[in-house]
Amino acid sequence: MEANLTLKGIIEQELGRKEIELPIIDFIANNLGQLISKDDVDFNKLAKVIEKDPALTVKVMNLANSAFYAGLVKTKSVDRAIARVGLLAIRSFLMTVSMRDVFTGGTHFQELFRLNWHHSLGCAICCKHIAEHLGLRALAEDAYLLGLLHDIGTVSILHALSKATEKLEGTNELSGAVVTEAIGALHAAAGSRILSKLKFEERFCRIVSLHNNPEKYPEKDDPLFNILFISNMLLKKIGLDLEPDPDVSIMDLAQNERLALDVMFMQMLEADLKNLILNMEGLL
Repeated sequence: MEANLTLKGIIEQELGRKEIELPIIDFIANNLGQLISKDDVDFNKLAKVIEKDPALTVKVMNLANSAFYAGLVKTKSVDRAIARVGLLAIRSFLMTVSMRDVFTGGTHFQELFRLNWHHSLGCAICCKHIAEHLGLRALAEDAYLLGLLHDIGTVSILHALSKATEKLEGTNELSGAVVTEAIGALHAAAGSRILSKLKFEERFCRIVSLHNNPEKYPEKDDPLFNILFISNMLLKKIGLDLEPDPDVSIMDLAQNERLALDVMFMQMLEADLKNLILNMEGLL
């Protein structure tokens, strides 16, 4: 028990550092984000920034020509690809590309890093599908980003745990229960802090800080919070979560009642979700 308490102290110390190592968003993607945030975006200028990175260019072109976005004619230029996909969807995709290595990197706990990545990507996809199904297209890309980043605190904790393995004897043999307990206790607050450092809006940070505590979230009818909560629970149900729960009843959740999701849609989403994750990974 004493070792566990010492471990928790080390994690909290790492997370509490003022100079905490934040997941760094790729430089090019960061510049793209600044361009996309402008009201008068110049598609040609945006395309030129993307074209500076050949690998990124290929990914954007593949996205535009994927089954989800493809038109009758295959697009062959980056500016046309941007026009087809849309600026907000491009922002979400670039964030996904740039965060993949952040979520899957690490010499220790590689399996947990991968599981958290698949959980986060699945939540992002699920959030976007639910928002679009509800006709909330203006929220769809924000919902996607929220799903992608809601467990970013887990990444920081896994990095802190990796450092702890080098400071405490025997920590490299931590039980899964100890790791899961540490993540469960600390990841939401850590994630909220990271998003605040990255200049995300306060609403995002508040949702992330309370995404596992709906009873404490004051705005019960907030669609973004409810969509994320439902998505999170669906990932638990299909087993892509650190604490899976195959018996969870999505349709009985209070958040589902507020969103009024229909049974058939949720059943189809549950059945398709793992394939949707694989398809998105194929574009990355």
